[in-house]
Amino acid sequence: MNLLSSFMDVIAAALLIACLLLQRQGGLRLDRYSRYLLAWLLGIFLVSVLASIYRRHVDPILFDNAGMDLMVDSLEFLVPIFFLLFIIAYAQSRLTEKIVRKNREYQALIRNLPGVSYRSGGDREARLEHISENISSLLGLSAEEILQRKQPSLLEFLHPEDRDSILPIYLEAVKERKPFTLEYRLYNSAGDIVWVVDRGQPLEAPDGKGVYVDGIILDSTRMVTAEQALSEREERMQAQQSALLALSEFSGSLETAMQQVTRQMAQTLGVSRAGVWLFSQDKSRIVCLDLYSTEEDSHLDEDELLVANYPGYFSFMELGDVVATSAAQSNEKTRELTPGYLAPRDIVSIMDTPIKIDGEVRGIVCAENKYETRHWTIDERNFARSISNVVSLLLEISVNKQIEEDLRKERDRAQSYLDTVNVMIVSVDSDGYVKLVNNRCCELLGYAPEEIEGKHWFNNFVPENERAQLKELFLETEDSVNSVVSSFENHVLTKDGRELLIRWNNVYQYDDEGNFDSILGAGEDITELTRQREEKSRLQEEMQNVQRMHSIVQLTGGIAHDFNNMLTSIMGYADLAQIAIKRNAEVESDRYLGAIRATSKKAGKLVSQLLDYSRENVLSKEPMDLNEVISDSQRMLQAMISSSIQLVTELDDEMPEVAANKPQIQQVLMNLCQNAKEALKSNDASIWLKTGVKLMQHARCDSCFQAINGRYACLEVVDNGIGIDPAIRKTIFDPFTGTKELGEGAGLGLSATHGIVHMHEGHIQVLSEEDRTCFRILFPLETSTEVESEASSSTEPAPVIVDNSKPRVLIVDDDESVTRLMTNYLDRKGIDSHAINNSESAWDVFAQNSSAFDIVITDQTMPNLSGLELARRIRDKRRDIPVVLCSGNNEMVDEAAAAELGVSRFLDKPVRLENLSSMISELTRSQQQSDS
Repeated sequence: MNLLSSFMDVIAAALLIACLLLQRQGGLRLDRYSRYLLAWLLGIFLVSVLASIYRRHVDPILFDNAGMDLMVDSLEFLVPIFFLLFIIAYAQSRLTEKIVRKNREYQALIRNLPGVSYRSGGDREARLEHISENISSLLGLSAEEILQRKQPSLLEFLHPEDRDSILPIYLEAVKERKPFTLEYRLYNSAGDIVWVVDRGQPLEAPDGKGVYVDGIILDSTRMVTAEQALSEREERMQAQQSALLALSEFSGSLETAMQQVTRQMAQTLGVSRAGVWLFSQDKSRIVCLDLYSTEEDSHLDEDELLVANYPGYFSFMELGDVVATSAAQSNEKTRELTPGYLAPRDIVSIMDTPIKIDGEVRGIVCAENKYETRHWTIDERNFARSISNVVSLLLEISVNKQIEEDLRKERDRAQSYLDTVNVMIVSVDSDGYVKLVNNRCCELLGYAPEEIEGKHWFNNFVPENERAQLKELFLETEDSVNSVVSSFENHVLTKDGRELLIRWNNVYQYDDEGNFDSILGAGEDITELTRQREEKSRLQEEMQNVQRMHSIVQLTGGIAHDFNNMLTSIMGYADLAQIAIKRNAEVESDRYLGAIRATSKKAGKLVSQLLDYSRENVLSKEPMDLNEVISDSQRMLQAMISSSIQLVTELDDEMPEVAANKPQIQQVLMNLCQNAKEALKSNDASIWLKTGVKLMQHARCDSCFQAINGRYACLEVVDNGIGIDPAIRKTIFDPFTGTKELGEGAGLGLSATHGIVHMHEGHIQVLSEEDRTCFRILFPLETSTEVESEASSSTEPAPVIVDNSKPRVLIVDDDESVTRLMTNYLDRKGIDSHAINNSESAWDVFAQNSSAFDIVITDQTMPNLSGLELARRIRDKRRDIPVVLCSGNNEMVDEAAAAELGVSRFLDKPVRLENLSSMISELTRSQQQSDS
């Protein structure tokens, strides 16, 4: 024990000395607990050493006592124990120091992150357990202020519109333990919206009893704002590109082109005015070529400006770059324009761009904003430069067109040989042998010149099936006194056996005595052009077929939709009626049956409209008051013709109704008012709409040129414009005829008006003077009809059989539901009916006993044997029996031919049962009267 204790004391003493030396030199950092243990270890060690020395060398007798000896041994034993405790405490202090240092580094890292770190629970409320201090940069609240709330959660700051979309994704990610990335909006303490990106990772809790989410939130407001700004810029750039594309594809006169340029520029930039100005030849003045005003939506006239009055401004423009200023009236480059131009027109900001042609400034494109300051962006300046380039190109094209026109006139006066440049040239003598060819001819035919010259042209280079016709034409030329023959086309053979289609222009030459000498032909290869034309024609035909099929698909879809609705209503009310009948609820069943009847009438009306659609020049008409049509359309017409034109109505209070189609009449009004608007030029422009009744005698229609006689409802559209040029008076109703410039319309308005009016069996008169034009539309009053109104509920039709006889009716229709309906109804009316659903079987039954029936009602469209054929056979068998032809499209049946085959009456589908019983009653009475 003493040996072990001594050994432990030595080790403890050595380690204790080492620790003291390290601590003194600063190499050993101790926390408070370790220092206490080191002090205790030093004290116990010293006491133990002193007690051991005293026991062994000073007073051994005193320590001979067992208790004292045990105490000394215990002190010696405590030395290594406290030393071990010190070592453990020191190790723990070092570990704690490392953890604290790492935690500080982690906190510093968190603070320096661009986002906000957080830890939340994986429940629906996403309650926060931790959030970093830089949350204040997003929400304006510290982490402590947020975590001290009763239920701290970011959901209370979430934008309401994002909650329903974000929360399910968050909960699904927690459930699947998958990382997520969300983008949403938060409200900060000031009430502003902050866009953030949230990247989180659901993790299992250490105890395995839950889930928590660690994540980081990044501020994406700048990114979203930048994306929005980029999107807006892209939209502006797209608008500018579209405007430039539209201008590049424009073709028309220079005046119209400049109007298109100024309009596109003003509308694209959103400025008050845009104009194009050109210098005079000597550059002493600048003249406005066109100026468009956005406020007035019109092109204005502007005076010219003298260059000498604004030397500074035009000097800057001569430098050749854009002059753009938001404060034009005070800017050093443009303030010269203030008193004479800018201030009188309330112009605040301008952007002027020089127009260069061949490097010389020839004009200015200007964008001007009134009243409000406009700051011009780089994109807008580049757009202005592009507009300037387009104007330069248009001006050059205009000059080139003039040059081309001059050249064309010179070319027409030149010799015919000048027309043969860059085409194949062949000279053939009076016997048909080739005298001369050019290189182009050799290239096309694939021969060398010596292989062609001297050969007979028709026998060697013309296909055999065309030789006879060309030779005949050639021989006729010898006796002709004409020097030029019209162009013609024929095929020629190449060396490799191909056939080329050549369009020829020929010059016939004669000798001094006037005898035919030779023919000089200039030929153009149109083989590929012809093929392209044929291909274009084929593609156009295919496109028309596609459009036609598209229309059919749309029509079929609409019909199916309407009929499905109607059939749903009919079947539903039929079920309700059956239930009501079983309960003997007569009133209720009558109501349901009335609904079925009303819906069936609607279905019949739809079929009627479809038949109208399938017929040429047929409209669905109804009685209407022309005064009401004008009143209903007045606001729309005023908006169309502009508020600067006065629209006056003079309506006859006693106007009778006419049978017409309201949308078509409104279309006529719009066409005529638009036509009148284009003729109005004065400041006191007015359009009058008048109605009345006129008695026409020996008049004539100006569009169909037929005579007009009788009473007509009259609709007049009158304007005080420039009138109609007598030169085009007779052709104004022709399609694509008019005085509009290219791009202003196709000229179909009056042509469409002609079609609509004459489909109403009406006429048009045109009365035009120098300052007044009247379009008079005449609707015949004799053809006015009334549309039958539908009954709101079903009532039991009155009995139609007025006597006690029971007519025997044979009903033939391949649709069993139709025959069942008709027989059930006729049986209730006391009429004996017999139905057969096959036309051939019906003929067999009738042929066996023709006296068994008094009337035959047959459908027209049936398999094997049509209704007309069955009627012919029945009438051949028995001449006195009435035959009624029932069809859903009687327009397809020739009534005269049907009458010759024995058809007595026609019955439209869907069949009105009361009409059916009335017809049978009428036919029965007619038979009784003829028998008596």
